[in-house]
Amino acid sequence: MFVTMFEAMDNEYMKERAADIRDVTKRVTGHLLGVDIPNPSMISEEVIIIAEDLTPSDTAQLNRQFAKGFATDIGGRTSHSAIMARSMEIPAVVGTKEATKTVKNDDLIIVDGITGDVIIQPSEDEVKAYQKKKHEDYLAQKKAEWAKLVDQPTVTKKTAFT
Repeated sequence: MFVTMFEAMDNEYMKERAADIRDVTKRVTGHLLGVDIPNPSMISEEVIIIAEDLTPSDTAQLNRQFAKGFATDIGGRTSHSAIMARSMEIPAVVGTKEATKTVKNDDLIIVDGITGDVIIQPSEDEVKAYQKKKHEDYLAQKKAEWAKLVDQPTVTKKTAFT
């Protein structure tokens, strides 16, 4: 009943809270009934997750070592899963409407959380371009971190130099 009310709202932010209510309902019901709920933290190989939706609790349990990205059929940029993915630095594209129908198991895919592209069976050139971009992004991030250290005092375990 509450889910339907939220889904019917005109405000996109409030509409996306329906997923949060479904998540809590599923988890509480599963716990009360003693039903095992799939746990994304158990993923033990590098994957890109393709799902109808990821709940906030699913997203929170993702291990960045293995979950290299995700794409969902539903959701929007203000959904908790999308917000959490950005803060966890996991590439994500939500609201594709057809990811689960289009992507097959063992397809090689690229998820570009910046452009919103999901590339299925990318060419060798596309793979190389994204690998280069990932490396450049990493270097830019490191450079920004190092820039914060400029003009800071040199510190060792024993003493500080100014």
